[in-house]
Amino acid sequence: MTINVGLVGLGNITQYHDIYKKAYITHLKSLEKIPFFKIKFGCDLKKKNCLDFSRKTNAFVSQNINLCLKKYHPELIVIAVPTKMQMNCIKKIIDHYSPKVILCEKPFCENLIQIKKMKNILRRKNIKIFINYPRIYNPFFHKMKKILLKNNSSLLINVSYKSTLLENGSHFISLFNFLLGKKVMINKKKK
Repeated sequence: MTINVGLVGLGNITQYHDIYKKAYITHLKSLEKIPFFKIKFGCDLKKKNCLDFSRKTNAFVSQNINLCLKKYHPELIVIAVPTKMQMNCIKKIIDHYSPKVILCEKPFCENLIQIKKMKNILRRKNIKIFINYPRIYNPFFHKMKKILLKNNSSLLINVSYKSTLLENGSHFISLFNFLLGKKVMINKKKK
């Protein structure tokens, strides 16, 4: 069985974060490691990202998503573009055809209204979407969850992060929802 893949957005999380590391952090390195994934195309607006990608793979590369989608119809599309571009990117893809699965980098959309709108569109087209929150698949956090559930204690957790709540803080929300098995309340601390 082969699952054909298209990569949209060829920046850091797709190909650069693990250049000098043995770990599998990027989409490219992770997908190439699994034999049943076949990368069919890569697409990015930046010429440099396309050139770097073409040096690493035999996949078709273009700055034009329409050209990629005209040539290939992969079952899985990985979207790793800036948040402000995600919704338009998904719309452009599903206007051409319906992949079985979309894996989208967090935070998926800019607000709840966009999320609900996109959820309805994807449901009508029978497309599954997953948001990339990899920490919840880490065995360390599964062990931690068992300990937390066993102790059944109340926790007050203080988290600091550099970027915005939407970009990096959403990882913590996802992780704590997973660890604690319930919704997490967020209090924004004023500086």
